[in-house]
Amino acid sequence: MDEDTQAYDATLESIKGDIYDLTGVSIMQDADTYKSTYDVLKDISEVWDKLTDKERAGTLEALFGKRQANVCLCV
Repeated sequence: MDEDTQAYDATLESIKGDIYDLTGVSIMQDADTYKSTYDVLKDISEVWDKLTDKERAGTLEALFGKRQANVCLCV
């Protein structure tokens, strides 16, 4: 739900699909519960070395956005 409008926001659904398509990692613990950020990043770290450069870039952009993806690489 969008905090301002209280309307359904499909952004998270899109991110969920993008992350899974790029990495094979689900951000869902079960049908109704999202994993913690720590668990999602931990799971992604386990497959990171197997991803192509394009998949890595797409994953960072999906997780952090276009501008913040570059910041994440510096950490």
